[in-house]
Amino acid sequence: MVIRDKVKQEIDRMPEGVVVSASDFDIPRQYRATLIKALNQFEYAGIIKRISKGRYYKPRTSRFGELLPRKRKS
Repeated sequence: MVIRDKVKQEIDRMPEGVVVSASDFDIPRQYRATLIKALNQFEYAGIIKRISKGRYYKPRTSRFGELLPRKRKS
């Protein structure tokens, strides 16, 4: 399976508003550069949003517009 397709499937299954990083994907370490490139492509396409370097989330929308991800409870 192509890495990009596998990442897309995992993003589609991911609930909205959850923050993920490259290490959260089940991709072999040797394909890390390909994984990062795929995440950048999905960000450019508007499927996911970047919070900070290496951290992304799938945006939630309400009738008032796009919502930021929830903060984790400590």
